[in-house]
Amino acid sequence: MVSKYICPDHPPWHILVIPSTDKFYLLIRLHHLYLTEEKLGLGDLLLLEPYMPVWSEEADEYLEQEQLLAGTFKTPVAIPQVYQHICESLSNSWNELVSVYDPLENPKVTCSRPSLKSFAVLVAIVVVSTVRIYFRNENGNLSSILRREMERRRLTTRLFWRSLLQTFHPAVVMYATLRWVWWLIVTCSLQLFRMVLSVPVYLYWLVLGYHVLRELWYLAKVTFVGPKVILQELLKPGDTHHLQTVSLCGRKAVSWSDPVPLEYIHRVHLATGASTCEILLAAVSASLRDYFRYLGFKVPQSVMTTARFVPQEKLLAQSAGSVSRESGLLCLNLPLWVPDEPIENLGIVQSALHRARNYQAPLYLASLFGLDHSVIPRILPSVLARIVLNMLSRRYAVTITQVDGSSQEKKRRRLLWGQEVESIMYWRPPQANISLSLTLMTYGDLVRLGVMS
Repeated sequence: MVSKYICPDHPPWHILVIPSTDKFYLLIRLHHLYLTEEKLGLGDLLLLEPYMPVWSEEADEYLEQEQLLAGTFKTPVAIPQVYQHICESLSNSWNELVSVYDPLENPKVTCSRPSLKSFAVLVAIVVVSTVRIYFRNENGNLSSILRREMERRRLTTRLFWRSLLQTFHPAVVMYATLRWVWWLIVTCSLQLFRMVLSVPVYLYWLVLGYHVLRELWYLAKVTFVGPKVILQELLKPGDTHHLQTVSLCGRKAVSWSDPVPLEYIHRVHLATGASTCEILLAAVSASLRDYFRYLGFKVPQSVMTTARFVPQEKLLAQSAGSVSRESGLLCLNLPLWVPDEPIENLGIVQSALHRARNYQAPLYLASLFGLDHSVIPRILPSVLARIVLNMLSRRYAVTITQVDGSSQEKKRRRLLWGQEVESIMYWRPPQANISLSLTLMTYGDLVRLGVMS
């Protein structure tokens, strides 16, 4: 491990170029608020070639199988599809009604005989148009807007009585009865024949409806047990260790390990079936255990950490090609009191990770909204939010960030003038009372461990 202090006389955000004989190093120290500005990304600061990642089903499947720190909350798939179909159907039906029954769109409707059906549709058109104009104009008067829309479409009490008399006229009733009998005898028979031919369509909707019910049940379960899970994770007692009680001076030190080829991790995967994330977390667990032993501190049973996955495409994105995929936090109780046997250590870490993934969907979703949509600062007063942040950061004194690509293709990026970037290291600064920030940075065919404390 190589450890250096960041120069204290430099500003808290700067770009430092370190030249060498055949290569150069670029050190970027940047406040995270700068990355929220428009038209700014790390890819621009690193002078990388524009790269437009393509997210596909294969990428999502790779993330689900390998990057277990992401996707703890199962995003609904069938519900958005059904919602889109319903919106399209309602939009098409509404446009058809407007084109036929709205006098402003079809002036001929005023010359035809009115009915209760056409009158009811006209009332609906007037109401929808009034509401739309009212919300569009902030200073509009609802009654005046309604009166104006009724006058434009000639919606009067006289039209209602004409529609009522015309609908219940004996000749109209007789004609409607004959049409209903014809529909029941002839049209229904043809519809049954068409239904037989459309069996694949009905099967598709049946399967889609089944998945919608499953997703609704999952969302209901997450909503119901969410408060209980969040309170248990945030308030349950845990082992007190040195990283929670150490006095923080505010000066940060960074360290990074030598690169480890991903080929070694792939061999472990073939031998054990474990994912890349599980193997790396097992190595982190063993490293933390050795850290406590080396300094003579008591090795706790486990260390409560917050873990997060960051797609490499999102981290290194340019302003024009940002990847809008966010990841919430996973509260991982990383076991340290594990045997020195690597296989047993890996099995214990796998169990802890899977237990957290299966149990913490509500907490993961809450952290996703809290981090990416700033829900907590908007709800809580600033003083109370700071107290909560200090309490949680003291409890979860270690944070783990995994940076990896979205697919199995491990490509290296290039600078604007075509030179290949050999290596990239990323540190996520610890905030509040967090004393140790670990980053598992995968770039190309190598992986490094970055430490900031």
